[in-house]
Amino acid sequence: MSATVHWDLDLTALAPIAHREETAGTTVLLRREKIFQPDGRVEQVPTISGNSLRGMLRRIGEELLRDVLDYEGKLTLPAAHALRNGGALGRTSREGVTGGQLRHLCALVPQIAVFGCAAGSRTIEGKLQVSKVRPVCQETAHVLPRVHGAEGLASMFDQLTLEAYTHLDDVGQTATEEESGHLMRFEIEAFATGVPFQSWVRLERGTAVELSFLREVLEVYRSRGRLGARAGIGFGQVAVAMQEHHISGTAGDDVAWRGHVSENASEALEALSLIG
Repeated sequence: MSATVHWDLDLTALAPIAHREETAGTTVLLRREKIFQPDGRVEQVPTISGNSLRGMLRRIGEELLRDVLDYEGKLTLPAAHALRNGGALGRTSREGVTGGQLRHLCALVPQIAVFGCAAGSRTIEGKLQVSKVRPVCQETAHVLPRVHGAEGLASMFDQLTLEAYTHLDDVGQTATEEESGHLMRFEIEAFATGVPFQSWVRLERGTAVELSFLREVLEVYRSRGRLGARAGIGFGQVAVAMQEHHISGTAGDDVAWRGHVSENASEALEALSLIG
């Protein structure tokens, strides 16, 4: 049995939100996407990629799985990379992984079933879908499902800020005027504190174990409240509100994923050895 479950995510920036696309001079710019407006104009709207949000969720999932399986130092490098970052396709000296082995791996390791990964020369398609994280503004109102009209919304231009920084090298207080003049000054374009965003995630035909796993991942994400890059210098803090919606199917009785994985720990570690 399986079920499709959808979560609406509403986020509010509690600190500037940065998401690098390219650099213009000494300014690090936000990623942008082309959005056609109702009047036919085209706007390049700053946005956060779905891949960025998915990566954050994947890393939370890997941390939770590592706590249960206690596999520190027990996995091959390709297997560890697949769990943490999705892995990479490549040639392998091992025999090809069969479809039956892949299904067995996914049944034992919800991290793989939900997020997918590259397993040697094959790709395991994860069941999780993640949308882009778009700001709620005049230029996105017509494409956001929970916004009804642009009246009263800020323009994207009002939502952006430039954070200025100076990169200090090793010259210290003894720097001459000439040396100080060569210190690097740069700016980071970011969404300003207080900007609202919308996104969503969906698990397609997930089992009871996979649903239990993803619900914990999302709860940890909600409590951590992170988005975008440069958390080390005060960026990326968000308040997260989520609404769960059952779309179709039934996953049967609730199954705690931690108990399922713990009971099959040795099998799970053996199955993970197939990646590489």
